[in-house]
Amino acid sequence: MRYLGYITIVFTCLLFSLVACQKWSDPPPKTDPRLTNHYCNDPAAVNYNWGFPGVPDSTICYYPANVYKGTYLFKDSIFLSNNIFTYAYNNADSFLYIYPLSKTKIGVLGFCANGDTLKFTVDRSLRAVLDSSALGAGQPFCSLTDTVTGTITLDITDSTNKTFLVDLTVASDTGINFHRGSAKKQ
Repeated sequence: MRYLGYITIVFTCLLFSLVACQKWSDPPPKTDPRLTNHYCNDPAAVNYNWGFPGVPDSTICYYPANVYKGTYLFKDSIFLSNNIFTYAYNNADSFLYIYPLSKTKIGVLGFCANGDTLKFTVDRSLRAVLDSSALGAGQPFCSLTDTVTGTITLDITDSTNKTFLVDLTVASDTGINFHRGSAKKQ
């Protein structure tokens, strides 16, 4: 009988603790009325989180492929595999046409006279890497026997951000050539 009082007290405390505990629910989100600037909230965009904190707005996002879009005057220098300069191709009529295929993919026309398009993947730092074929040996380049690998990067010495550096390696049945040039936006 003397334990009956203790059992009653413990049982009552347990009952009250079970009834008193409720699952926490978050209050509805409040937006701060002082935050009026909009920012891009898409991680694939070049301007991801610029202007944060603020109001997320995907309409102000711009993507790596959009930065490359345009027509470029292309100046090319060709080197042999032993790094011996062969010749410079600085024709005033040599243009590259770059167009977006998606947010992070671009197509480049103008390297080949037959109209072949080279496909690149561009990251947020604006480095475009030539996509490889299924065999991992680069893409076909101007003929079925040649393949190409390489990159296009923003020239950090150009304050206007309108010049890209082109670095391509072409493997053919006659050997390996390196194309190092610049493409200036027109």
